[in-house]
Order: sequence, then structure tokens, then C-alpha cells
Amino acid sequence: MPVYKFGDMLVDPQKYPWGHNFMPEALFYSHGDENINLTGGYYESHQDGSGATEKKSDHLRMYTTDNNGGVTFATTNKIRLDNVHKIIVSWELVGTHDSQQNATLGVDTNPENIKRNSGEYHYNTGVSGGFSLREDELDVSAAQGDYHIGVNGEVSSSFSGTVDLKVYEIRGVDVNGELVTI
Repeated sequence: MPVYKFGDMLVDPQKYPWGHNFMPEALFYSHGDENINLTGGYYESHQDGSGATEKKSDHLRMYTTDNNGGVTFATTNKIRLDNVHKIIVSWELVGTHDSQQNATLGVDTNPENIKRNSGEYHYNTGVSGGFSLREDELDVSAAQGDYHIGVNGEVSSSFSGTVDLKVYEIRGVDVNGELVTI
């Protein structure tokens, strides 16, 4: 278990009664912990077609089977991103088709705008055959103010099959790659 730094104080979460729920605020999501004090939790902010979202014990899951279908999980609260240089997501995209799956990490003042290749700031994997567990990053260094953070799994309009996006962690880092305290 890591030790987190808050100002000049080092905190070992195993030594405190709140244990698993104690985390640096820059961990917007971590293996089942939604950091509700900061994010307000995650909810389904967008859905096209017959998609579904699920909160699993260690990840957020977005699943769809429709042509041009997509689903998004977004933070309930807006989060001030003034000191955040990049948002990093740990995720995997699996499904039943080789070339028509998309995953997007985005931030926007309106969570309904976070979907395939959209959001005021966004990173999109592009149309792909999916990918195994990896990290991708979104540069938000120009973002000033409060934004919702969201992740989206979607299929192209010419596709019939399934898309299954699993998100394990979303975190904010500074220009040196260190976790940011919001």
C-alpha cells in the first residue's frame, strides 16, 4: 500500500480507521474507490442505444451492443483542474469486433458532452480493435476552472457486436508527473 503526501505530512492509509477510502484527491477513481468527497461519485451521463454501465468491485464498466451505441460514466461533481497538467487513465477495451471500438477520456463543463471523440478536452483511442490494459493521458494544462471528468465506450455506426470498456484508475498529475492535491 502506498504512502501519500499531503503538504508536509506523510500518511499511510493502513494506519488510519478510514483505510481504503482515504486517498489523495488527485485520484479521481482508483480500483472501485470513487473518491466521493471530490467527485461526488460516477453516474451514467450519456447513453446511445442499448448500452449499460456497471460499478464493479475494482473497475467502472461501460458496455454496448448497438450500431453507433455508446455509454459514458462521468463525475457527479465538477472538479477544479487549474493545477492539473494531465489526466491519466488505466483501462482496457474488449469486445466482439476487431476494428470498430472507441474509448474516450474527456473533460467538459457539461458531462453529457463527453462521448466519442468529444468533450472540451478529450483523448480518443480512435476506431480500433480494442486493447489490453494500458494507460493513456489527456493534456488538460490549458484547462482553467471546474470540469466534469468522464470516460466513454462506443462503437462505430457500421458495426454490430459488443464493446466492453473497463476503467481501473483515473488520476491527475502535475507537470512532473506527481499526483496533484486539488
